[in-house]
Amino acid sequence: MKKFITFEGIDASGKSTQIKIIYKILKNQNKKVFITREPGGTNFAEKIRNLIIKSNLTPLSELMLFYAARHDHFKKINHYLKKKYIVLCDRYVHSTYAYQHYEQKIDKKLINFLQNTIGKNSYPDLTFLIDLPVVLAKKRLKSRRRNNDKFDNYDLKKLNIIRKAFLKEKKKDKKIFLIDGKLNKNEVTDQITKILVKKKILNG
Repeated sequence: MKKFITFEGIDASGKSTQIKIIYKILKNQNKKVFITREPGGTNFAEKIRNLIIKSNLTPLSELMLFYAARHDHFKKINHYLKKKYIVLCDRYVHSTYAYQHYEQKIDKKLINFLQNTIGKNSYPDLTFLIDLPVVLAKKRLKSRRRNNDKFDNYDLKKLNIIRKAFLKEKKKDKKIFLIDGKLNKNEVTDQITKILVKKKILNG
């Protein structure tokens, strides 16, 4: 079984929590599964991640760094896909659309061009969009104990642009499944697992 599954949403939507839960569920069913994140996933890409979140860059410079990281990262993802692993990735191309196209106004044609240079097969097979109102997201971010990065510190206006961007992408792409992030953790997991069972990725 080869499946590339991504988890998307604004910060504090719960995607990072859910991807870890789904990873454990798949492992418990003896599935071959690999978990990763963007930006990051390789030593080189993690160095770029640190540079991006700590630097004030122009939108174009930031996009190019994201794609330098993704180009390196997808080689690793593809390695596991070829071995018939289920690959779970925390953020991917739909985050690029939301942040770099909708919020930073970079032409989507450029993003698609860069994505296609990585490979026509570099798009996810399935995406879970965990949707959360921005006011609730901000409350969650304020309650975090860790130091927030520059994306965590986005104001309500920017967060709202990004949330709406994800929802627009959902309308365009049948591979994106909308998950209600307002529910409690177990209920969110239940929404995701039902879809995975329906897609025959997870045993019922």
